[in-house]
Formats: sequence, C-alpha cells, structure tokens
Amino acid sequence: MINLREECEGYYKIEAVKADGTRRVLADWFPNLILDAGLDRMGANGDYLNFCQVGSGSTAPATTQTTLATMVAGTSLIQSDTAANSGSSPYFARRTKIYRFAQGVATGVLAEVGVGWATTGSLYSRALILDALGTPTTITVLADESLDVTYELRMYVWPAETSGSIVLNGVTHSTVQKSSLAAGWSLAGQNQLTASRALSVSAFTGSVSAAIDGSPSGTNTGDAEISAAAYTPGSLSQTLDITAGLTSWNNAAGIGAILVNAGWGRWQIGFTPNIMKTASDILTLQVRHSWGRKA
Repeated sequence: MINLREECEGYYKIEAVKADGTRRVLADWFPNLILDAGLDRMGANGDYLNFCQVGSGSTAPATTQTTLATMVAGTSLIQSDTAANSGSSPYFARRTKIYRFAQGVATGVLAEVGVGWATTGSLYSRALILDALGTPTTITVLADESLDVTYELRMYVWPAETSGSIVLNGVTHSTVQKSSLAAGWSLAGQNQLTASRALSVSAFTGSVSAAIDGSPSGTNTGDAEISAAAYTPGSLSQTLDITAGLTSWNNAAGIGAILVNAGWGRWQIGFTPNIMKTASDILTLQVRHSWGRKA
C-alpha cells in the first residue's frame, strides 16, 4: 500500500450589509475548527458546505461537536462560490463561499458560526467569532442589515516526501511519494473527495520531480486503469486500485515513476529500481489517499 496525504483548514469573515449595499466588517478573517463529522462527510457526500449557521453561544469548539451551542439562524442562500489555487508555496486549493442571511433573519448579538449540510446541526466546521487579536468576541447585526458570512476552505498540497518499499516478483523496489503539479490543484466542482472526480494514472520511464510543482521525467508510456473503492465511514481515506494490463506500460526502460490524478490533486510515485514490465505481465498497485486537519 502506497500512502498519499493532504490536509485542510478553513477561515471565516463576517460582514453586515445595508439595503443600499453599504458594508461593514463585523469580524475579519479568523480560523475555524473542522469537526470530526465534517471530515467524515467529505468522504461520504459533497454537500458539507451547502449551509451556514450563526448563533449566540460561547462554548469553546471541540472536534466531537455537530451543532452550534445556541442556534440563532441558518441559511442556504449562497451569493458566490469560487475556486482558486494559491499559486505559490505553501500551495493550497481554495474554495470560497459567501452565504447571505436576509435582513431580519440574523438580527441581534452573535458569538458563533458554522457551515455544514443542514440549516440546523450537521456541522462541518464551527468557530467562536474572534476579534483581531484572536479573542472570542460578539458582533451585533442591526434590524435593517443583512448578514454575509464568507467561508474559505483550503486544501493544502502535502509538502513532505515519504518513502517505503514494495515487492514485485521477488524484487524489492524502494518507493518515494510526493505531491505533483501543485499549482494546478483545484477544488472547483470537487466537493466530495471520494466521488465525482476524474481519476487517471500514467507511467514514466524517469524519476519523480524534486519539486512538488513538477512532474515525473522521462517518456510518458500512457495510462492504465484506476478505480476507487467504496468509502468506509470514519476511515478518512480511500483505496485506489491501479491495474496495468498486458498492453499497458511496456517499455524497455521500465517504469520509474507514475503520476496519479485524483481530479483535484495529483501525486507522483517513484520506484527504484525501475519496474520492468513486459507484455506478459499484469501490474497491480494499491494507493491509499487520506485527509485530515492541517497540523
């Protein structure tokens, strides 16, 4: 089993909006806590950012929570939904949504916020509203104001290189795994990490790139079959099965590296010595893709 990894985090920004479009920042960007149920939902369903909730409770966030402490209002109205890449180190793909609470819906004093997959409960993340110093605070929404909550989810490209080994036909091959084409990672249309994504894998005769924004060197010997196993709730991982049949990946120079495309992220895996495959061989590999909170 070859392991691939990435981590996520999120931030909120809260603004009040008058009928004439005048805006005032109630709380500038502050971090959230992505909950256990939220991480699991990422593998099970793509709806975990569909709703926003605000409340007046002051209980500190904990990973096991699924609701706000004191619910005030929830909304499914999304003003905008955009995706981008940081473009430089540290590389991450971002998904930014702006949720609108209509005038009169979230009026009063607020102290907590969350996003999730329902108007009440079922939270992906929760945070106490923080001031510029990172201290819990309260905000007040006036009766003639709407409320806009912006949530930005960041999925970070794993910066580290990991190593291992596999044995094929009695030959031990050292492996190295690292991210690839980091500036191209995207969460656009990729809500669910284990479904609705374009999977592909190709082989190269050379080695992995030294940089996480690079890709393997040498001759590209084409694609092979790749499929995803069903997600097991609570695992925060998914197994990808790779099969190169009799007509795939046959080159006299062997297989020095493969490039795995998971739709929103890419990884490169190198082998030493090269895997020598011929038209008499079927090669099967397993890759485990996992995710969690940013450390």
